Amino acid sequence: MWGLESFTLESRESIIGIVTFFLVNVIINLFLINKIFEERQRYRKLAQRRKDDEQIIRDFLEQQHHETRIHNRLTRTQVALDKEVAYLRTAYMKIEDSAFAYRVGTDSYWSYINDQLKRAIKQTAPQLVHKNGEAKALQDKIALLKEKIRLIPGKNDDPIVNEKKMRIITMLDSLSYQHVHSIGDRNRLKKQIQKN
Repeated sequence: MWGLESFTLESRESIIGIVTFFLVNVIINLFLINKIFEERQRYRKLAQRRKDDEQIIRDFLEQQHHETRIHNRLTRTQVALDKEVAYLRTAYMKIEDSAFAYRVGTDSYWSYINDQLKRAIKQTAPQLVHKNGEAKALQDKIALLKEKIRLIPGKNDDPIVNEKKMRIITMLDSLSYQHVHSIGDRNRLKKQIQKN
């Protein structure tokens, strides 16, 4: 009953159709499984890159450091960086990169950044570091002068005397502001402190 003679042409075509369908189904499934494995592998690589935030920042800093060095060499740049600006930017990025030797957010990390940035500022803008003490001395002297001017007695609270006192105090404030917020000449600042 189930012998070979019972297979007819139609049943053989049905078996070939079923086998072909099965093979096509296997090939499609293998193709999809391969795609799934490729996608998982790609996601693993992306996840590994995302996990290492410090490496991402280091790569960015290195890229920016490189771009800073070659910026002025490019002929298509419209804005050329001054030598001091390029030096300060490069120094800052190197300090940030070196700070990763410490764990981010720890006291030693912030202490390192603080110390190194002070050194970079001293090298690029020494007038800012040296002027702080002198500017403070000038501010102290101006504050003392303003207090003495306020204490000068006037005749019956004469408005003319009060106006002159306020004008002198305003001039002293202007002088203080001018020297504290400018990058002016240190010798001029010293002379002004001595004069006052």
